[in-house]
Amino acid sequence: MQTIYRTKAIRLDSGERFPLLVDRETELPVLDVIDFSLAYHRTKSINSSKSRVGAIGLFLEWAEACLIDVDERFGSGDLFSQAEIESLATALGQSKRKKVIVDDQILPGNVLGDTQANRVDWVTDYIRWRAAGVAQAMKIDDPRVPAINQRFQQIEKQLKALKRKGAGKVRLGLTEEQQVRLFEIVRPDSPENPFYAETRYRNFMLFLLFYELGIRRAESLVLKANHVNLHQDPRITIEPNPGDPSDPRKDQPLVKTAGRTLPISTLLAQTLHTYITKHRSQVPGAKKSPFIVLESRNGQPLSLASVYDMFVLIRERFPDDFPSDFSTHVLRHTWNDRFMANAKERGLKDALAQQVNNYIMGWTKTSQQSVKYSQREIERQASQLLMGMQQNLSEIAT
Repeated sequence: MQTIYRTKAIRLDSGERFPLLVDRETELPVLDVIDFSLAYHRTKSINSSKSRVGAIGLFLEWAEACLIDVDERFGSGDLFSQAEIESLATALGQSKRKKVIVDDQILPGNVLGDTQANRVDWVTDYIRWRAAGVAQAMKIDDPRVPAINQRFQQIEKQLKALKRKGAGKVRLGLTEEQQVRLFEIVRPDSPENPFYAETRYRNFMLFLLFYELGIRRAESLVLKANHVNLHQDPRITIEPNPGDPSDPRKDQPLVKTAGRTLPISTLLAQTLHTYITKHRSQVPGAKKSPFIVLESRNGQPLSLASVYDMFVLIRERFPDDFPSDFSTHVLRHTWNDRFMANAKERGLKDALAQQVNNYIMGWTKTSQQSVKYSQREIERQASQLLMGMQQNLSEIAT
């Protein structure tokens, strides 16, 4: 399938980032996708929006490869046949980067099941939107309206059935030994520290921030001076920041979760204070930026990619000490394991512990995410319970 389109993000005067699907040759945007994005994507993060727009690009490329006139199909209300929908679901599961060799033929590899499923959902939304627009433009008594609605319902049902399931891999937090090992390495004075001298203290502060609070990568990068109180009752405030006009980053870090204020330890408060007063202050252009965490050489706000690279370096230099997927997300899981164990020690009832957990993580009050994020602690408790039952059995049977 030929690559015809690409996604890009533009920054509006308001600071909002907006996704575009553009023709690779002409750089002209696909106009109806702009309308669709205005209706569906304004509340999404720019990365999420670009992924959705990219899936529509795959749909349009599939249609061109199959010699299907998309505008004519929607305009007539015929939409797509069952065989075409099967072909589309297959195309949405193909990778543009991975290749496999079958009988001396080079063929596209497959993306992960979750990726294909997401693409199917996003393309379904687009087909629904286009079909609804056609039906709404017709007269109420037009016999084609119920036919279009019925055909879309069939397509939706068929696409849902063609979604692939993910591998179901469970991400775990770090073990206690790995947690200790991490800070043996990232301490600024550690002889094993793999970072450049000018970034060591900043990176140590970030690892401490992720470990102590379990916050997301983006949440650390949008902190400003007014979000941090480092004196009496030290705390930080995390605020949603859609379209922050003061943020020059093209790939803008966005707070996905709810805003909240979190108390921080004396150690983290002192570390933040030292970074701000002794290290950040030495960065060229630091006074021009409202953001706390900066690139060490140019004073620009630190990028998402830079934080990602911190974790890549750790897992590449110490492959025997950390999991291959070590990331801020793994530290988020680690925090949830620690929280669950601490809540148990304090005797917090499960319902209250879950509400507290949801607040600190920025999830909704009724979210069940804590179960997913506390897998290692759940496995530990399950193992202890099972061993206790086995001990009881041993006492009974012998």
